[in-house]
Formats: sequence, structure tokens, C-alpha cells
Amino acid sequence: KESYKQMLTQEDDTEKEETIDESAILKAVAEGKRPAQGLWIAGEKYTITRQEEDEVDGAAIKIAVAGRPKKGVVIYITGVGTIIVGMFDETKSATQTVGNCRKSVHAFTEFMMSSGY
Repeated sequence: KESYKQMLTQEDDTEKEETIDESAILKAVAEGKRPAQGLWIAGEKYTITRQEEDEVDGAAIKIAVAGRPKKGVVIYITGVGTIIVGMFDETKSATQTVGNCRKSVHAFTEFMMSSGY
């Protein structure tokens, strides 16, 4: 998604128009940062609740988990910089949960890494 303007509430409860660049925000998350604007994907703001490191097939990866009411994202970042994003929406199906999303993203990451990504 191209950069766009969004009204964001500031710490003093005033609103300020800011430019949202989702690709730059995702890159910052991939670098282990927590962007001040929050994580924006597909025009929706998510709050990062967890950032950790793990291994897939013996290779170190970074993981970020973020949520908003009834929705969330799971992001895996491989050692070669591949970013894999899985999204879930609990209002669509009872099986769309953070746990199932994480399992799916993990399995897809294994596949991508075995393919050289």
C-alpha cells in the first residue's frame, strides 16, 4: 500500500495528521524495533504485543505478534530478510486464532526456507 495520511492521537490527546508508510514500518519491525506510530497493515493499526527470536530448521528467525480487537498478525523474519506475514480475523471463523495463525506462518516459513528464501 502506498504511503497515506492518517489522524493519530498524540500523548496529550490531541490529534495530528501523520504519514503512514506501511513498508517502512514493516521494515522497522523486521529490525526488531517498535515503531512509535504502531504497526499498520492494510490501513489498520495493530499493537505489537510480542517480539522474540526462535529457530526454524536450525536457523535463527525473528517473530513479531500484534493485535487489535478480534484481529491480529504474526510476522516471521528469516535470516536472509524474507518477511512472512499471516493475518487472522476471529469474526470470520472460530478457527482463525493467533495460535493457528502462528502454526501456519511457521509451516510456510519452513517451506520458504527450504526453497532458499
